[in-house]
Amino acid sequence: MEREFIEALQIIAGTYFKILKVNLTKDTFSYIKKDPNEFFQDFKETKKFSSVMSQFASTGIVHPDDVGIFEAETNITFIRNYLKNNEENFRLKYRRKNKDEYRWVLLEMLKAEEYADDNQVTILYIKDIHDSYIKELENQREMEILCNRDMLTGLNNFYAYKKISLLFSQYEIKNSVGVIFADLNGLKIVNDMEGHSAGDKYISKFGDILKSIFGASYSYRISGDEFLVILTGVGKREFDSNRKHLIEEISKDEVPLASVGWSWKKNPSKLEDVVKEAEYLMYDEKHEFYKKHPEYKRSIVEENYKKDVAAVIRRLAFSFGTLGLVELKKDHYTMLKDDDIKGLFLPTGIYSTFYKRLFSNYIADSSKDTAEKLLSLQNLKEVLKTEESLSGVVQLINGKWLQINANKTASDKNGNPEKLVFFTSFVDRDREKRLNENKLLKDEYKIIETLSRDYMFVSMINSKTGKVRIFKDEGLPESVVNLCKEGSYSEATDLFAKTFILESDRRLFLEVANIEYLKKEFKKNDEVSFIYRAFSDDGKKNLKYCEATFVNFRQNDCELIYAVKDITNHVILDQMTLKSLSEIILKVDDAEYL
Repeated sequence: MEREFIEALQIIAGTYFKILKVNLTKDTFSYIKKDPNEFFQDFKETKKFSSVMSQFASTGIVHPDDVGIFEAETNITFIRNYLKNNEENFRLKYRRKNKDEYRWVLLEMLKAEEYADDNQVTILYIKDIHDSYIKELENQREMEILCNRDMLTGLNNFYAYKKISLLFSQYEIKNSVGVIFADLNGLKIVNDMEGHSAGDKYISKFGDILKSIFGASYSYRISGDEFLVILTGVGKREFDSNRKHLIEEISKDEVPLASVGWSWKKNPSKLEDVVKEAEYLMYDEKHEFYKKHPEYKRSIVEENYKKDVAAVIRRLAFSFGTLGLVELKKDHYTMLKDDDIKGLFLPTGIYSTFYKRLFSNYIADSSKDTAEKLLSLQNLKEVLKTEESLSGVVQLINGKWLQINANKTASDKNGNPEKLVFFTSFVDRDREKRLNENKLLKDEYKIIETLSRDYMFVSMINSKTGKVRIFKDEGLPESVVNLCKEGSYSEATDLFAKTFILESDRRLFLEVANIEYLKKEFKKNDEVSFIYRAFSDDGKKNLKYCEATFVNFRQNDCELIYAVKDITNHVILDQMTLKSLSEIILKVDDAEYL
């Protein structure tokens, strides 16, 4: 048994080319195993471990890039403190010269059996780890590339952008920086209409353009449809040239591939500041893009209307007995609430089967025609193509009356309904109230839809809370929009008046737009209109004539509609007409005089 143990020790010792027993307290050492090419042999007369280690670092055996860390971590005081304060072995990886090449080795020091804090006896061994460690480093580099690389485009990702931002902030001397911020146009439409594989190709196409002009190292995909180009140490002329090249490339098609903003700074303190400025300019370009291509932006009115429908459904769900979702194209339904017809149907399944069972087994004969109009898949597709909702009342075979409502929630590009929400309740539970709310919702949508065609700004104001819902906004400053979202109508009007309205019209605007004034006027009329002049930006340029209209929409709910129309062209035309008429009159007068 003892022989086998000794053989095992010899095998283990064979993996190390050097083993020492070191007493750190006494600063002495002795060999357990040494190499014929033992590097300590040049220090035969040196008995102190600390002296040997410090001299060895300067012999050229340790790689020049590793000398600093070797000297610091093999300092005997450092090792003593480390072993006193740590249970783990002391380890150091460095490159050591072996014949004509440097190879990675591991120096490890572990506590001997007789180790104590006042008698630090240790075993030191050194072994070659070059091949395995090189593989480990390669894997680390591959992982770092994966962490910093967007796999779809091959560009840098958001993590890489945050890392370069941090590094830039640590530079003492800042270089010039040029940043391009790009946002793809119409990616969502491509995904919805052609599928996500087509969307991936759309993204990759733009990524390839960035790589061809700037290179992958300087290009970043920081979100689904947002990209950055960051060029450090580049002159403004070179930056502008590359930027113009990009604009040319993405504008070859009728619809530009992306909206682009850019910024160049000589010595910015933060990279994020340059990125933020480029992003703001990109939003300006995006706004112009939507003006030219409104088909790429979902109607704000439609989006807000859908949100309002969802809010109403959530609010009324407490009083409705059944609530469900239907996907018309897939002929599929999902039951969200099932009190009125509890347990009669599966939570999810084929809608046609659901309808047939309900129609055959639960609807009274006298109501089957009505039920077919309300519930059949074909009729739902036809009616909801032109209407936003439909509702009706049917009698069940048990004699009860059930109100059925269906509201469209999504349509395809051709206007065909794709999804709807349906809800039911017995008519003896606040039927009139719910019917009126449903009617009000439809009326609201029709009014807002009509206004949005001719008006550049459409909103709804709650006169009690001051909260503003914006349905359409063309050109309203972001600061004013934010105040509206925060429920500060009065602050928003004050800011808008001070910043954009012609001084001579400011007093009129603030007086008429005041909620208390409007309440008084609404007692006499349901509508208040007036004309004012405003600048299109805070630089006092591009004076416009605007007509503001306030409509008392729901008096009981304290809601009013506020809409603004640009009438500049009409005013100019009227002025030209008056001028032409005056010239004609003058000519007639002159003729009579002669």
